[in-house]
Amino acid sequence: MNKKFVSGLAALAVVFSGAAALPAGTFEGFSLTADAENFEIVAGGACGENVSWVLLSEGTLTISGSGDMANYDSRTIPWYANVQKIRNVVISDGVTSIGKYAFYDCINLESITIPKGVASIGELAFFDCESLESITVPEGAESIGLAAFDLCKSLKSVVLPDSIEYIDKYAFYRCESLTSINIPKSMTSISTGVFDSCTSLTSIIIPETLTSIGEYAFDNCRNLENVTIPESVTYFGSGAFWDTKWLDKKQEEDPLVIVNNILIDGYAASGDVAVPDGVKSIGEMAFYGCESLESIKLPNSVVSIGGGAFECCTSLSGINIPEGVTSIEGTVFYDCESLESIKLPDSITSIGRSAFEGCSSLKSITIPKSVKSIAVYAFGYYYEDDLQTYEDFTIKGSKGSAAEIYANENGFTFIYEDDNKYPAVTSKVNGRYFRLEWTAVPDAEKYGLAVYQSGSWRVKAQFSGDVTTYTSPKVKKGTYKMVVCAKVNGEWVKSGINKRAFTVTIE
Repeated sequence: MNKKFVSGLAALAVVFSGAAALPAGTFEGFSLTADAENFEIVAGGACGENVSWVLLSEGTLTISGSGDMANYDSRTIPWYANVQKIRNVVISDGVTSIGKYAFYDCINLESITIPKGVASIGELAFFDCESLESITVPEGAESIGLAAFDLCKSLKSVVLPDSIEYIDKYAFYRCESLTSINIPKSMTSISTGVFDSCTSLTSIIIPETLTSIGEYAFDNCRNLENVTIPESVTYFGSGAFWDTKWLDKKQEEDPLVIVNNILIDGYAASGDVAVPDGVKSIGEMAFYGCESLESIKLPNSVVSIGGGAFECCTSLSGINIPEGVTSIEGTVFYDCESLESIKLPDSITSIGRSAFEGCSSLKSITIPKSVKSIAVYAFGYYYEDDLQTYEDFTIKGSKGSAAEIYANENGFTFIYEDDNKYPAVTSKVNGRYFRLEWTAVPDAEKYGLAVYQSGSWRVKAQFSGDVTTYTSPKVKKGTYKMVVCAKVNGEWVKSGINKRAFTVTIE
């Protein structure tokens, strides 16, 4: 056996004299290169049940053994006392994971060798490794943990295998030298802030396996200009592309940035805005802080409005909520101080936290009976040094409803609105004729009979408020979808029109 190698092992024995014994088999397969034999062993020990570490004086930290590395925090890393001496890391075959905080704060680390067989990289594993310029994650690795490479300021090249299925939040946050990266084809989503503040990143190709891009995923990637997004992506988190050249260019083309029928950004919009038909969703925080937006018309194709979509739109005074929308998400209209009224359709079932908080011009709100849950501070509140309630704020709704419960729990005035604002209709067919009768609606000024034809409702007849019957002229054979609506206080009560519709069949 080489005498220098023997002396190296002897020196190692001295290092650990009086210390806890290393696990059996720690040094199986461990060897020093010819060059390394000339360096002293600075320290070593266990870093897993069957994994050990040795740091040489020239700066190479070797991790060897079998199985997973242990997980640590910033105070328990075994080599932290010598962290500034570490310049190279070699992980030997047999090691199957890189533990949490493993190389945290190794500011002089320049290179690392990761073997096949390593399945995961733990959270904050390479945090603030500011001298690390490149890394290749081997085939077979499946996950990268939270903020694993955060603040790796010199990291220019990252190679990820297609075996990677999940990259946790802020994994490459503030990697300001990173110019390009491949998104593995096994991934279905990009987590929150994964590439946030990668200011040298210029292009990205999203694979067709991906369905969602998390909030702030590419936020502050100031030089990101070329982005390829497949049709498979159906969700964009808030601020996913804020402060990028790609978004700037899109806004110049159209102030309403629409991708895959999702309106992801409208910050550049102003005045009265009409969202084009076909848009299915208003993205999270899409119009956040758009102080020039005064009114917006949403098409019936919209079925969801993301959280904070119109937050801090201080000039917004008018908006319609389409019938297909089922929830008002949290902070959607937060601090919309010019919003005086809003009509919620019968399709709404929930209202999120602080949805209308800070809407100082909104003195009352009518909540449909369909709403089953209302989160804290949904409306009637504002923040000034502390949360406070608006005086004389009024909630209207049905008896025993979620609206009444919210009003009572928060000390707001509640006004009961009777459900008889809708006429209850009965029909009778006689040959080629039909007759309708309906219940009277209090204070009805008029009634209207509408028939659904060619994809829209068409008014066929109007009656004075004291008329509650109608006999048709002779009509053609067929099935007709109809509804009777009342006009109260100058407005036709059309909410829930599709649910209230009935059919008449002429044979």
